[in-house]
Amino acid sequence: GQAMAMFAAMGDAVDAAGSDCGKLAASLDATLDAHGEFLASAKRWKGNAAMDQKAEAWMQAHMDDVMPHVMKVATAGQTCTGQPAFDAVMKRFAEL
Repeated sequence: GQAMAMFAAMGDAVDAAGSDCGKLAASLDATLDAHGEFLASAKRWKGNAAMDQKAEAWMQAHMDDVMPHVMKVATAGQTCTGQPAFDAVMKRFAEL
């Protein structure tokens, strides 16, 4: 539910921004903000073996649905990496 919605929103942010890295960074930032409660909840469980296992199983089960969105962000990263706003939001995402 919430994880899929977040990944889909990230893919949509890439689609909406086109080649505008500033717009993309702002949209991705807003997506992380919008899903802040879910991300905070997920972070609280990080390191809990049972939850890590559940998260891994979910990722495996939904890989085909998640990957197109993740690949959009990765592809945009090839263009936008090195731009401060984009790098900042990617750092924020990496710290989740």
